[in-house]
Amino acid sequence: MPIEIFNIVIFSAKMVCSVIALAWIVSLIKKDNSVMDIAYGIAFIALALYTYFSSDIPQDLRASIITICVLLWGSRLTYRIWSRNRINGEDYRYKAWRSTWMKRGALYFYTRSLLQIFALQGIIIVAIGLPIIFANTLSGEVFSLLNLFGFMVWIVGFYFEVRADSELAHFLKYRHPVNTVLQTGLWKYSRHPNYFGEAIMWWGMALMVVGLPYWYLVLLSPILITYLLRFVSGVPLLEARYANDPEYQEYTEKTNIFVPWFRVRAKRVTE
Repeated sequence: MPIEIFNIVIFSAKMVCSVIALAWIVSLIKKDNSVMDIAYGIAFIALALYTYFSSDIPQDLRASIITICVLLWGSRLTYRIWSRNRINGEDYRYKAWRSTWMKRGALYFYTRSLLQIFALQGIIIVAIGLPIIFANTLSGEVFSLLNLFGFMVWIVGFYFEVRADSELAHFLKYRHPVNTVLQTGLWKYSRHPNYFGEAIMWWGMALMVVGLPYWYLVLLSPILITYLLRFVSGVPLLEARYANDPEYQEYTEKTNIFVPWFRVRAKRVTE
């Protein structure tokens, strides 16, 4: 990576570290590591605003569009997670870790939560936020048709995430007691349409920075978020949570796990 871009990334990372450190302190006071989930969107918003207004170059159409996209997405995500955590409290994953880590003492818990939950998320945020950093701190070709296509891709991804989250919230509020799995709307075509939408948004972001110096480095962003959602922290955790749910297992036989697609007929066992 060229030294100029490396310095820009480090410059941006310092701001993200400040947000993460503050979130960690709040989590200790509240005894709730779910604060990191709320701080996730806030960190992206801060990154976008910080790089946009502190840059030495005049901000162009690309920078303005990407910054607005981040503000829109980050604000919605932050409010949604805050609303959920306000009712449900600390996420079940964090509760399990808290119980396990505290057995080895408070100092161990503080260190482990700082490194594994907060610091690691900070590194991920910087890596995923590369399109934001590049767009707001580097100058290059004018906004092109390919960049416009990237913006359209982002809109599609944002639509998927917003609609999928809305459908899920409505289902959880009004579902019939015997129905444990949402299988209508976007959830008819994908078991995780909200995660699919999230990944698509960052691919759109990456396309929007094509034309800037060393733009190909930004591909780390969509590749990383897609990998994490599909194989690490998103899909696998939820799939494991419902591994013993008969209705969900029937759902898996006819519905794609990630990319939306038409349903297939569930297999029937005949005697």
